[in-house]
Amino acid sequence: MPRLCSPRFCVNIMRHTHMYVKHKIDWQEVGRRIRTLRTRPQVEVSEMLGITQGQLSRIESGESRPSIEILLAISLLYRKSMNWILTGNNT
Repeated sequence: MPRLCSPRFCVNIMRHTHMYVKHKIDWQEVGRRIRTLRTRPQVEVSEMLGITQGQLSRIESGESRPSIEILLAISLLYRKSMNWILTGNNT
């Protein structure tokens, strides 16, 4: 299979397009942000997301990391960007 770019070239592209992760995600803060969005009981929201109440509780406490699918579902449910959910920044 042909390579589209050399590793050095790909790294440079990533640096110039800001595609690399600069900061570590604080999963406890992610959980707190999700908890602040929730206006209904955990049982109702967890059913809407297709997960158990216990799983939502662990996500909100930072004990468990939500999957990308769950993050997307939360983002759509509360009309908040995934960037805000993950970082607290609106940009």
